[in-house]
Amino acid sequence: GLDEVSLSGPTQYGLVADGQVTFGELTPEDLGLPSHPPGSFRGSDPASNAQICRDILAGRADGPYTDMVLANAGTALYVGQKADSLKDGVELARAALNRGRAQAVLEQLTGQVQGAPDEQRRAA
Repeated sequence: GLDEVSLSGPTQYGLVADGQVTFGELTPEDLGLPSHPPGSFRGSDPASNAQICRDILAGRADGPYTDMVLANAGTALYVGQKADSLKDGVELARAALNRGRAQAVLEQLTGQVQGAPDEQRRAA
């Protein structure tokens, strides 16, 4: 199983609210996203994977990898009460990618790590 929202089938979840736990199932369609076969998310070499990540965060990519990021970021926005629904969370995440906000955060974090003393970079 996956430890994130899946786009290859239903995701089992437990939602805690008001001291109660509700269990359910979430599908890609619930998020307004298409399903993708499990092999769609297989990585490659580190350089290629890094480029895929940069393209997604810059809003220059579409397809299974981007959809997986949207599914998980959108769900996090919903759970964090930044979106009124799962689909709204996905759309907020999509807007962040398309406006370059996600790329700006990556650049900020990269700059902080690169500017850190060697011992801090090794720990990161």
